[in-house]
Amino acid sequence: MKARKKWNDRVVELRRVAAKELANNEGNWRIHPGAQAQALAAVVDEIGKADALYAYKSERNRGALVLLDGHLRKSIDDEAEWPVLVLDLTDEEADLWLATHDTVTGMAIADPERFENLVEGLRIAGDERLAGLFGDTKDAVAEPKATPRMPEVSTDAPQTTCRSFQLFYSDREMSEVQANIAFLRDKFEVEAFSEVIFEALRRDPANG
Repeated sequence: MKARKKWNDRVVELRRVAAKELANNEGNWRIHPGAQAQALAAVVDEIGKADALYAYKSERNRGALVLLDGHLRKSIDDEAEWPVLVLDLTDEEADLWLATHDTVTGMAIADPERFENLVEGLRIAGDERLAGLFGDTKDAVAEPKATPRMPEVSTDAPQTTCRSFQLFYSDREMSEVQANIAFLRDKFEVEAFSEVIFEALRRDPANG
């Protein structure tokens, strides 16, 4: 029988910390739009503080308690006191945690039927901040489609050996995009995200 790998428990303690005493992480790569802040505030107003922030004591910040997760919650009320899980990470480990935590979470694919059933049972009509978060549940989480919505590629761009473009999606559209990419990886028999985009743009959608 294969021995089970022993994982280190890096959680040192759970403590209550005032938001203003937590330092923002300079490496935080997530941008929070106003609609997300309003939705989060609505959830906290309705439920309260039901999740912990993550932080660690950073050597490169002279021992300051630096956030890993929870920047948006910190920003909605600088005077609020939040439950914080303190981790004993080095700065290098913290950078890895920061780069992978939301990335791995975002790899999950939504089940549209279960999501719709869940949302239908919620009593959110009285708060527009929450009602607008879901909208039409059938549109919020969609089944994988043969070809995802792709940006138009301008033919007027200078002819070079390398081009790039950015994709901008709302939070509501991300589940659909992720499901589409997973679907097309299998269909096109490719692995890289760039290859999925290339094949989707190259092929005629009418012919699959």
